[in-house]
Amino acid sequence: MSVDVFDRLRDLEKELEKEIASGIVLQSKTKMFLSYSSRNRDFAERIGLALQMWGFPIWIDRLEIGCDVPDSSVAERLSKGVRESDCLLLLLSKDSVRSGWVQMEYEEALRREQQGTGFKLLLAVMEDCEIPEVLSGRRLVDFRENFDSAVLDIVAQYGIRMEKRGREPYNPPRHTNLGRTHLPAAAMAYNVGLQLYQRGDLAGALSKLNAATREDPEFVDAIYCGALVLYQTALQADDAARDANLREAAARYALVLEKRPDDVDAMVNLAVIHRECASLASPDRERELLARAYRLAPDYGLVWLNFGFHFAARAGVNRIRELIEGCAKEVTIDAGHVALARRCYERARELDPKLGERMGISGLIEMMDILLRIAGQRKGASEGLLTVGDAGSADRDVRP
Repeated sequence: MSVDVFDRLRDLEKELEKEIASGIVLQSKTKMFLSYSSRNRDFAERIGLALQMWGFPIWIDRLEIGCDVPDSSVAERLSKGVRESDCLLLLLSKDSVRSGWVQMEYEEALRREQQGTGFKLLLAVMEDCEIPEVLSGRRLVDFRENFDSAVLDIVAQYGIRMEKRGREPYNPPRHTNLGRTHLPAAAMAYNVGLQLYQRGDLAGALSKLNAATREDPEFVDAIYCGALVLYQTALQADDAARDANLREAAARYALVLEKRPDDVDAMVNLAVIHRECASLASPDRERELLARAYRLAPDYGLVWLNFGFHFAARAGVNRIRELIEGCAKEVTIDAGHVALARRCYERARELDPKLGERMGISGLIEMMDILLRIAGQRKGASEGLLTVGDAGSADRDVRP
């Protein structure tokens, strides 16, 4: 019996929630720093979200710095933000031209322009105002009449690449992360969080998703994705940190279900945590959640797959790892639950062949067949129990 079969079990959630979008994707390498007066924050965030949707990485203080940082640190972080960007978009208004913070930002941008690094200072006007003399004579992007046209004016000044992703989506989750929120700052943080997650930066992703939920506590998709990232983080942590991350992930999934009671993926993921988290382990709660998910989505492959894991755990199959690692000489397994697990794995593969390929369900079915064949050779099989011996036992070499 291959150790790889057990490794596949541990990789389950790493694969289940990857959302691989297909089609045309807009991208820009131009990281844009937004400079504006705090009194114009709503308008600035609207611009930032619009440009982000065109593929621009956006630096905006509300998300990059926060509200509880001392002024001495704010100045340095703003200056660093400008230095690490490729362009500064200065939103001109009656308030911004009187702001000391805005002046500091565009002066830093002017210094960068003079260094000949390709950095650009771009001016956008949102209302009639007096333009600082040092900035006079520059081309203006005008937001006073038509917002969309002004955004396209900015986009036209930078090369936007259009790429087609190389992979097609598989079994798209019933939970669709579309960033539903009416607050631009929350949407921007959410979008960046998803990008960081796709790059494997879990800490950065969680920080942005937390920022999204701070901006909009009712932003359910951000809560859901934060739980997902916490789960992924737990897989890489030591025992204490693992338990803490799983508990926090469980709390967020529970909150999702309070706000969106029919979210099947949240039910399945919460069930997984009740199977894997030592301090929350509850086979009954796990089965209850999977049963709810089944009633809502009886033909969803993930539900059947996780029912398979549930019955395999109830059978004691996971203890076979103890044999492989030399921690036990024999383990007792419930053949009835093994048979149930096999049927669930087979049904998951029938419903979603691509999931079956990705998760190695055929290997799991083979493992169940091995155990059932052993059961058929034992007297104890009639009682539904079988004992698998240690590494020296010939039983481990039986093949169906």
